[in-house]
Amino acid sequence: MKYSGIKVNIYGHTSVCPMCGEGDFDISPRDYCPSCGSPVINKCADENKYLENGWAYTHPSCNSILDSNARYCPFCGNHSIFFWYEMLDHWKVEKNSISYSELDVLRKELGR
Repeated sequence: MKYSGIKVNIYGHTSVCPMCGEGDFDISPRDYCPSCGSPVINKCADENKYLENGWAYTHPSCNSILDSNARYCPFCGNHSIFFWYEMLDHWKVEKNSISYSELDVLRKELGR
C-alpha cells in the first residue's frame, strides 16, 4: 500500500508551506516556512525516548532527507519531521480510512 504524502519537488521541498500556504519555495528553497516555522522538507527528526528506569534521552536524527510520505526514517527509525508536525496521519489511521471499494481496486492492481 502506498500511503499519502505531501507534494514535493525533485529536491524534496514543498513548493508552498503545507500548513499556512506561504510562498513559492521553488524560487528560494528553504527548510522551514518563514511565516509559521513549519518544515517544508521531510527529514529524519530527533526523537525523545525513555529507558526502562524512566530516564529520558534524545536519540539524535541521522539527518536523512525522506520521501514525502515517510512517517519514520528507514535508516534509524526516528519519526519524520512531517509526521512530528502532524502533517501526515499515522499509517493505521490512513489504512483504516480506505473504503472497501478502494481496497478491492488496490487488490486487483496487485493481482490479489
